Amino acid sequence: MPLLKQKLNKLQVEDLKKFIQDKKRSGRETCRAQAVILLNDDVSQETIESLTGFKRRQPFRLRDKYLKLGTDSLRDRKKGKPKELLARKQLKEIIKTVKTKRPKDPNILCQQYWNKNPPTWADLCYLIVDESSNQP
Repeated sequence: MPLLKQKLNKLQVEDLKKFIQDKKRSGRETCRAQAVILLNDDVSQETIESLTGFKRRQPFRLRDKYLKLGTDSLRDRKKGKPKELLARKQLKEIIKTVKTKRPKDPNILCQQYWNKNPPTWADLCYLIVDESSNQP
């Protein structure tokens, strides 16, 4: 029993195949296109799920979006440079501090860890206990 009322035409299938073969595409994008092609070929839902990881309804939604919007619907939304955690000014301050200050300078916190070896879990626990015992 066919799952779809209307099949993709040959041009649409070729477009999806080119989309999959494009080296710029992420793994998720290619899985989306593969799910649409497999659904068009009346492959069982278990096979589609095992090959692409998409559950029962998602290939149908992907196909509907593809028919409305084309390959743009299969692309990842978030691309490009990730959001920076620090503002430029903060980053410049940190770089300046690391380049100009020494561990023995006053007002430098954690002087004993100002080297290439990060503190161990035991060291951090000791610092927490030590700081809490100094409080009144």
